[in-house]
Amino acid sequence: MAVKIGYGLDIGEHSIKLVELRKTKAEVRLARVDIVKTEIVPSQSKDEREAAIAVALGQMLGSANIGNTNPVTIAAPGLSAFIRYVKLPPVTPKRLDQIIGYEAQQQVPFPLDEVIWNHQILEGQNKAETNVILVAIKAEVVEHLLGMMNAQGLSPLVIEHRGLGLYNCVAFNRKAAEQETRILIDIGARATDLSIEREGELCWTRSARIGGEDITEVIQKTLHISFEEAEKLKVEKGVVYLSTAEEKSGDETSRRVWEAMQPVVNELLTELQRSVSYFHSQLEGMKIDRVLITGGSSRMRNFHKLVSEQLGAEVETLDPLENITYSPDVLGDEDLKSEIGVAVGLALRSLEEGFSTIDLLPKTVITRRELQKKKAYLVLSGLSMGLLLAIFAVFTTQDCNTTQILLDNIEAELVDYEKFESQISDAAAEQKKTASKINILSSLAASRKHWPNILLELSRVLPDNTHLRSLKVTDKTANVVELKGKTADFDAVTNLIARLEKSPLFGTVEIVSATAKEEKTQTTERRGRGRGTVRREESPTAASAKQTGINFVLRVALSKK
Repeated sequence: MAVKIGYGLDIGEHSIKLVELRKTKAEVRLARVDIVKTEIVPSQSKDEREAAIAVALGQMLGSANIGNTNPVTIAAPGLSAFIRYVKLPPVTPKRLDQIIGYEAQQQVPFPLDEVIWNHQILEGQNKAETNVILVAIKAEVVEHLLGMMNAQGLSPLVIEHRGLGLYNCVAFNRKAAEQETRILIDIGARATDLSIEREGELCWTRSARIGGEDITEVIQKTLHISFEEAEKLKVEKGVVYLSTAEEKSGDETSRRVWEAMQPVVNELLTELQRSVSYFHSQLEGMKIDRVLITGGSSRMRNFHKLVSEQLGAEVETLDPLENITYSPDVLGDEDLKSEIGVAVGLALRSLEEGFSTIDLLPKTVITRRELQKKKAYLVLSGLSMGLLLAIFAVFTTQDCNTTQILLDNIEAELVDYEKFESQISDAAAEQKKTASKINILSSLAASRKHWPNILLELSRVLPDNTHLRSLKVTDKTANVVELKGKTADFDAVTNLIARLEKSPLFGTVEIVSATAKEEKTQTTERRGRGRGTVRREESPTAASAKQTGINFVLRVALSKK
């Protein structure tokens, strides 16, 4: 029976988890679980943390004997990756790719040439719109991950988003009848990942900058103990008290631990409530039916009850192995299920059993890998053909010279295959030129949308007694425009400046000039028809002056928000 092997490697701040799954036609089986602690403490610098992770990774992979031919999926840290869910109108596939590229330009808060991004189209029930997941990560983060893996002689098959990796477990274990709205919470060492599923469709994911390490650190500082002692107290004595009476009945150590960690636990719950409230506002108040929770810190006593009270939903521990067979000897401890969820989801991706299709590997790496596969196939094809010809020659002519000539020809053909390297370079250069052109077009498209908004906003903020004569861009790099116009008096100019500075589309306003416009008048007397009546009239040629308005020139900065 053919067996397919897949590995999931979860590189975390607190520990590194490795899971090996084996798939046959009958089942998916857990074959291996390895966990190595990193021994990282919050006081360490970034370089010290990275060094500790590299040591733990080398220790694990040195004994795992994975081999470079086996598929390994790793996860990008949730806080390092940017994820958005975008709703688009139904269009043709070619047009959809163009729209997604434009959305990436608008949604990703970094220049696209500094990030690696990918997308996944969700197969939802609503055919009136297309839901798309956009994920982006800084290229330097990916390069660091690849550097650590390459140092151990491994090249990952896929780099997965951490939250989507965990959701692979939920999708794999889902029962066909389940049509609930569920929230998935993973409390990691430095962050908490949240994902929301509605009727079998993933519709929202985010990461909050608070995790189990924050709870341990506040226990350490409050009780004046080492980080290791605080972690041990959290695991052994960490209790979430739901009432004053319950707290009074607890032992003294547990009460002291609870007093220390209560502010951080409350902060974590506030983040959860904020996320659920936002979800309700986006989906017209749809109720959360169930909460699935995982992560080492979720094992604190009464924590599930507290989350259930705060979110008003049933809470249960995620079982990532629900539809995966395993031996107790392999797992070792049932409590480990709360720690290996991400690693299991990554291993499912290696077996092509995951929900996610997003890959954050650089395109150059993917292209090189595909070309190497093709090259290997071509070499094997050439060798096979040469071997067949050689055998045919031996059995038909028994001529060694003919056989040698055929072998020489084969070697010459193999040399030709090296030309693929230059083709790769040419393709990369052409890709760079195309990307530059796309960036220019995208910038022009964004500008077309930007200036109508500026003009609409100007028409909104102009007072009734004010009109503009011209608008000119004076400084493209600083986004400054010059406005020329006329208004009734100096108070109206002041009113216009105040309105411009309050607008979200404009910044500071500088007065270039503001001068009164005067009109010469002359008073003449004319005697009316009635006896003794005199009528006074003003003539434009008089020596006296009359103010008729204010001509102004303003320099206005456009907002960069």
